[in-house]
Amino acid sequence: MNQQLVNILTIIVISFVCIYISGICSHLYESKDKNRRNPVFWALGIGFAGLGAGILLMLLEIHFLPEHIRVELVRMRRHHRDNITNMQHPSEQ
Repeated sequence: MNQQLVNILTIIVISFVCIYISGICSHLYESKDKNRRNPVFWALGIGFAGLGAGILLMLLEIHFLPEHIRVELVRMRRHHRDNITNMQHPSEQ
């Protein structure tokens, strides 16, 4: 196998592991009765699900989007990030 295919498969496995861990955390949260639930498990479940989905979307974006669309997305993200970092609080104006 070539190195690029190994990298793609590794990324897919990592993202599925994150999604699986989110399912475990959600199950741990839901399996307790209502008075004994630990909200940390709920937050971890949400976080790992978002991480796994984000990794998969990043993989799709890098490998399957045409170059001109990917460049435009990067430009839009940088523009948005720069606008957020340059914003001032109303009390500082």
